[in-house]
Amino acid sequence: MPEEPDSTLADLPLPPSSLVEELPGGLRIPMQARRVGCTIGFLTMWLMAWAVSASFIARDLFFGGEGLPERLLLLAWLLPWTAFGVACAGVLAFMLNGREILTIDGNGVSRRVEAFGVGRTWQWPTGEVTSFRASGAFLSFDVRGKTMRTGTDLTEGSAKRIAEKVIARFPGLAEESSHPLEMGYPPTMP
Repeated sequence: MPEEPDSTLADLPLPPSSLVEELPGGLRIPMQARRVGCTIGFLTMWLMAWAVSASFIARDLFFGGEGLPERLLLLAWLLPWTAFGVACAGVLAFMLNGREILTIDGNGVSRRVEAFGVGRTWQWPTGEVTSFRASGAFLSFDVRGKTMRTGTDLTEGSAKRIAEKVIARFPGLAEESSHPLEMGYPPTMP
């Protein structure tokens, strides 16, 4: 009986949302955010209820006839409620149209997390980045003794192939870190 070929994750094609783009001086790896339908639906419904309740609280705060203690209580409620609602809106925006962009060139590694064009960028000089690798379904690298992870919607196979392409182009990034590893992740939202 003939043996069947070994099918591994590394043989599967890269998803279009995480192709490695060649740049004149480096690589650019855009990765779409993971879209979780149940979470998107829940956050949408929750934010609608949040907006209604926040508007009622704001109305009572500014136009209500209550005294100072009641208004201070409403203000104490409204401030964290608003901050939490804005954070949830950011998570929803990231799930709907978010992406991570990893750019690697001779100057270093940069990671941008954005949704609808608004986001935050972290940059690390080349000499501080070591141990670039695939860690399960994520891309990981060490910076000053801390492990950074990126790639919210990668598969194990695509993470491995991306890491191989990066290391083939920038072999110095594969060097082991001389620092004891600590787990430390940058924020995933802008």
